[in-house]
Amino acid sequence: MNILPVVIVMLMAFTIVTTTRLQSFLSVFKLQMQTRQYMQQAEKENFVSRAQNIYDDIPVSKREKAEQEERELLNPKLDIGIFLRQEENEKISGIEELLNKLIFRVYEDQDFFFEAQTKNSNVVDDLLQRMKERAKLPENSEKITSADKLARLDLGDEDLQYFFYKVLHGTQDIEAIDKRGYPPLTKFIKVSKSDKNLSVYLADRQLLLLFFPESIVAEIIETREDLYRQVRRKKDHQSKEEASKEFESFYAHYIPSQYRNWLDFRVTTTKPPEIKHKSKNL
Repeated sequence: MNILPVVIVMLMAFTIVTTTRLQSFLSVFKLQMQTRQYMQQAEKENFVSRAQNIYDDIPVSKREKAEQEERELLNPKLDIGIFLRQEENEKISGIEELLNKLIFRVYEDQDFFFEAQTKNSNVVDDLLQRMKERAKLPENSEKITSADKLARLDLGDEDLQYFFYKVLHGTQDIEAIDKRGYPPLTKFIKVSKSDKNLSVYLADRQLLLLFFPESIVAEIIETREDLYRQVRRKKDHQSKEEASKEFESFYAHYIPSQYRNWLDFRVTTTKPPEIKHKSKNL
């Protein structure tokens, strides 16, 4: 009797049974893994939720609340909201002039700036003019509620749009203003409806240079650091008032007359920009 067919049939049956069991095992294993992952994810989300609830329930200390209020009290950036909205305000022409100077001061050594000026010597003036025209259009006026949203502004000109993009976004290296890296314009400007005066105590060096002689800016930066340490030690309202008056008496007379009422000399317990950041290029 030839048993080969019987052996083949048995092997095939064994193979089928083994394959079926293997598929069943893999299916169960996959289900177990999915269940475990789901439980881990659910446990993680539950932990995060409970941690957030605990954090939300922690009362804010009076000191933290006071420091937060002080940070919101002062304005460290040039507010161009009035300029974009073209409101009836005596500051409009001044803001445009300052914004023009700021763009030149920060970006004129960059390759993209040189290339843009080669094509159009009035590129900065044209950019600001186009910003005014486009920002007041109904489809744009509601979009531009902050400096970060300026990128949504369609200028209707390819070259100006590219130049605007380079200015707005800067490079990854925002610590140095040189050919290797440059900061975004949003580091220096804001768009709001508050019209707060610029804080001399918190403003970036590049903004101080718009209002004060370059020879005195380094001293202003050192003075505000000293005043910060002074008010942090005393921590009372009177010391901040005294420090603010002292700060203003030192440097208010350096401000050009047309900008005399544009700056805020108040000193608070909010820390001014880091010395290592401020002292570059001094």
